[in-house]
Amino acid sequence: MFYGGYMTNNGNSLIVSQLGDPKLISGFLLAQRLIFFIRQISQAPLYSNLPRIYQMLAKKDFKNLKLYSSIGIFRGLFIQIILLTLLILFGDQVLLLFNVNTNLVPFSVMLVMSITIMLELHHAFHAQIYMGSNHVPFLYPAILSGISILLFGYFSLS
Repeated sequence: MFYGGYMTNNGNSLIVSQLGDPKLISGFLLAQRLIFFIRQISQAPLYSNLPRIYQMLAKKDFKNLKLYSSIGIFRGLFIQIILLTLLILFGDQVLLLFNVNTNLVPFSVMLVMSITIMLELHHAFHAQIYMGSNHVPFLYPAILSGISILLFGYFSLS
């Protein structure tokens, strides 16, 4: 699962780093780091309450589990949407305040990256809750997703 997750999260970086345009590479990698940072902040509302969620799962208290986890998922996604919107709208201007001469990626690329990370966070929330049941059915999908990202990214650049 680690290798699949690594390829899923970093496959695009490996592909983009093969391009010959240093400004595009630096803009992409900076945008990706900022988006991953936003993802980590957005995980807090649910992940900080995982012990309570796992306790409800162990007690088979599914009614409260659904309510409690849905609140955490909503808060996390809400935080992520707000922060990603701010990044898309004001990211380049904020970088200028810190004397960073690199621009982020174009709007369309940033939008695709943002939608992708929102879907990934939503998946991660549900996967984390489900893993509390001691079932891990994500091995093959994670590996296939990582390989797919690398292959599609490679062929799209060719």
